[in-house]
Amino acid sequence: MSATCDLLSGTLPEFVYKCAGIDRVATVFDHEKITFTFADMDTLAAGLLSTGLRPQDRVLICGSNTAHFFICPLACARADLIFSLMSPNFANAEQLKYALGEFRAIICFPANREAEFLSNLLNEIAPELIYSAKGRLCSKAVPKLTHVIMAEEEHKHA
Repeated sequence: MSATCDLLSGTLPEFVYKCAGIDRVATVFDHEKITFTFADMDTLAAGLLSTGLRPQDRVLICGSNTAHFFICPLACARADLIFSLMSPNFANAEQLKYALGEFRAIICFPANREAEFLSNLLNEIAPELIYSAKGRLCSKAVPKLTHVIMAEEEHKHA
C-alpha cells in the first residue's frame, strides 16, 4: 500500500505516528535548546489523562510563546482532548472567568511576570482553588472547571 493510500485512510497524526519512530525527534526549539520526541509527547498526554482528564474534555491552554506552550496542544491532541489556545494577558478576572466557561481544565504556561497575576486572577474567580484537592475543584463561578495546572518554576498550589 502506498503512503498516499495510508494518508487517505487515516488522520494526519495517525500517519505521522505510523511513519515516525517513537524515539525520533518531533520538534526542536533552538532558542530554548529543547527537543521533544514523540515519546515525550506520549508521556505528557498520559500525564494529562492521569490527572483525571478524559478524552473529549475541553482544555484551555494559556501561555506565552515557549516550547512547552507549543508542545502541550500536541500532547492534548494525542490524548484526544479538545483544546483552545489563549494569551494570558487578561484585563481582569471577569474576562478570564468568561473564557473558562466551557472548559474542564486550564493549563497555564505563564512567563515570570505573568505567573503571579494569573494566579491571583484564578484565586479571585475560584477562591476554592486554594483548598481543593487536585483535579477536584468545585467552584460556583466556573462550575465546569475541575483542573487548574500551573506549569511554572515555583509550582504554586493549583
